[in-house]
Amino acid sequence: MNSIVKSGAFILMLCLVMVVAQVHVAAASAKRVVVENDIDGEDIGVHCASADDDLGFVPIHPRGQWGFSFHTRLVGKTLFHCRISLRDSSHGLDVYDDNIHRYVCDTCHWSIRSNGSCLFSSDIRKVDCYDWVN
Repeated sequence: MNSIVKSGAFILMLCLVMVVAQVHVAAASAKRVVVENDIDGEDIGVHCASADDDLGFVPIHPRGQWGFSFHTRLVGKTLFHCRISLRDSSHGLDVYDDNIHRYVCDTCHWSIRSNGSCLFSSDIRKVDCYDWVN
């Protein structure tokens, strides 16, 4: 093989890698999760993590909120699970699960209440509330 053909093949492969990288970045959609404390007179604690990222423990004062942004995985499923600590109890909450939320919300806004949580999805103008499961 002469050097011109080898150079052409190398340039073609390099272009292909660049196109695949651009498709990967474009295909992974940006998402946001917001957790709001709607319990009067009580601070809550939130500890969120995915398989790739541990976001740590965050205290949230009454009527306060905290949030984070991320890109969904191109291969596999994105799942962010949070442990919500109330004064007398602790509860698990999947704040983002590709299987449930991918087409429901670009911003998943969670309201934490003493009896459960509510997801406000402005993308489809819907509110879903869930009781805490003990």
